Parts: sequence; C-alpha cells; structure tokens
Amino acid sequence: MNEEERSQLEKKANPILKDLEKVIEIRLSKEKAELRMERERKRIEEARLREHYQLEREHREEKLKLLSSIETWVKRFIKTGIYKKLLELDKRIDIYGGGWGHESPSDDSHGCWSFVTLYEDGRFEYNAGYKWMGVDKRFFINEENIDRINLDYLRNIHVAINEGRVYDYMKRNLEREMENDLLLKFRVKKKEMRKKDK
Repeated sequence: MNEEERSQLEKKANPILKDLEKVIEIRLSKEKAELRMERERKRIEEARLREHYQLEREHREEKLKLLSSIETWVKRFIKTGIYKKLLELDKRIDIYGGGWGHESPSDDSHGCWSFVTLYEDGRFEYNAGYKWMGVDKRFFINEENIDRINLDYLRNIHVAINEGRVYDYMKRNLEREMENDLLLKFRVKKKEMRKKDK
C-alpha cells in the first residue's frame, strides 16, 4: 500500500473512528453513572439497616420476652407425640410463614415470603426469600440474632402459637406435600403409559 492509498484509507476511517470514540465515551460515562448509582443505593441500604438495627435494639427487652415465650412453647411441643410423628416425616418442621421479618417494618408485599423452621434439637430458623428465587436470608432465631428479626414478626409468631395457628400451618404444609406427591406420581404414571403406547 502506497502513501496515497494509506492517506485515503485514513480519511475514510477517521469519521468512523470518531464515531467509535463517541460511542466508547458514552458507554464509559453510562458505566460511571451506574457505578455511582450503585454506590448510592448501597449507602442508602446501609443507612436503612443501621436504622433498622437501632429500632430493633430499642425493643430488645420485649423481643427477648417474646423469644422466651416461644422457646417455652418449643420445649413443650418437642415432647409431644404429634411432634415425634412429624419427625418421622421430616427432621425439619415449618411452623410459621409470613412476609419478611428481617425488615423494619415487616414487609409482606407481593413476592416477599418467609417461614420459620423448627429443628429436631429445638432450634428454630428464620428463612426468607423473594418470589421463586429461593432462600436469601437465613439465621437462627435466638438471643444472639434477636436484633436481626423485627418485633412485629416475633409478635406474629407468638400470636400464631397462642391461637394454635402454627398447627394449622403444619397441617396445610403436610397436605400440600401430599398433593405434590400425588401430582408427581400422576405425572410419572402418565409418562409410563405414554412409553407403553409407543
């Protein structure tokens, strides 16, 4: 390639390179703005969490009383025959479900779910997630983690225990599992029948 051809090629490429450079600058600017926005979101979330923990610490004594009452129920319940029968089905038993209890105030908006699982050894665990995404937050509800769970959520568990709604919750979970088992067996049987027909 001679000098004249190279010069003509550079003249043609120059506007394209300028356009490319503009696009790169726009993209870099957008990424910097997104990074700033993400930092701001994190700052706001950290401030909200500090406020949440501060509010929850203010109610620590009431929460500890509720926790003690819940633990008393757990100690009684794990000695019952019905509990032993439940353990034959699963070593973890879900006893309560609701919205998010790790937020302050509680968040029960669409898609926010949680449940409390009772383990064979009497410990109980908070599990929370969003829509179909699986468990995102998980921790044992105990004195060490008392500031992580909000007062309203503990009150709701306490009321559910006192009104017997925890037993209904367990019953509904078992019924749902049985329905799922039947549905699965039906699908397997249907698949087997299709194979026989071929």
